[in-house]
Amino acid sequence: MRQPKLIRRIIFFLALVLPPTAGSAIQIHVSPSGSDDNPGTQEAPLATLNAARDTIRQASTDHVLDETVTVWIHDGVYSLTETFSISQEDGGAHGAIIQYRAIHPRKVHLTGGRQIPADAFEEVSDATTLERLPDISRNSVRRVDLSALGIEDLGVYPESFRNAQSLPELFFNGERMTLAQWPNEGWAEIDQVIESGPAPWRNHESDALGVFTCKGDHPSTWAKVKDLWLEGYWCFDWAAETIRVKSVDPETRQITLAKQHVYGLGSGNPAARRYRAVNLLEELDTAGEYFIDREEKALYFWPPSDLDGAEVVLSLLRDPLIEVRNASNVQFSSLVLEYGAG
Repeated sequence: MRQPKLIRRIIFFLALVLPPTAGSAIQIHVSPSGSDDNPGTQEAPLATLNAARDTIRQASTDHVLDETVTVWIHDGVYSLTETFSISQEDGGAHGAIIQYRAIHPRKVHLTGGRQIPADAFEEVSDATTLERLPDISRNSVRRVDLSALGIEDLGVYPESFRNAQSLPELFFNGERMTLAQWPNEGWAEIDQVIESGPAPWRNHESDALGVFTCKGDHPSTWAKVKDLWLEGYWCFDWAAETIRVKSVDPETRQITLAKQHVYGLGSGNPAARRYRAVNLLEELDTAGEYFIDREEKALYFWPPSDLDGAEVVLSLLRDPLIEVRNASNVQFSSLVLEYGAG
């Protein structure tokens, strides 16, 4: 299903205690073109917020700060590979606020993602991979070697999970793209539940895994897929769960799940139960879809328009972009926080 046109982007304004002051006795400058070996002046700015924080931390250990400190953040993109943390020792005092401010509102981007350059996308040439791709997409899908870009940690899919996982997502010109899935819209319906597995809520005990037959022959094409996950409303309409598939029998059209669903498949619910396959290369058949191969450390993507000049970002940081813990009199103003994977 096409995700709504939404990006994990927040125009971030946090005033913990006091409004900003008009002036600042102590000023530190940070710029994407700076260096953490610089003194942090406007002419020789630092490069990271961490360096600015540490400069303030050192100053506060040398003497008690009794004046407002402003960290002026110059326009640009600041890629965060870890949380920018403010602790108790990094806070200000009454009348001596610590401010982190964009020089120009909304021109400073703190991002938990990694921009992928257009020249990193290559045509798919591997015969085995081309065979897995649908005919319609073979000439349109592009591959990115993520490990060549230094991107190694792509997270893992658990055997089963019920809530959204902190996993990388792909964005194209600010719009979230869609994991390759089947069906492209809506859900497929279970034909018949062969084995529900345990359903403690109705006193049904069992060691068996859930087994069901699918309608139609299409899911039978997944018989040789190594890593296959199905997201489904297996019993109740308020309890979606994504579960790895153990096996697909193309002869009987039976699908066996690798883990039991907590409420059992169907379990007496007369309404049709529904599911869909997610993150499946074999189903990458629509512009805007992508597939992440965690074993190969590769991204496969059918771009919705020309890659030249486009902003393609893979969200990576699964922790918060900014954390303020036990600190007061700290203020962040006019920053854009974007592309967090958490």
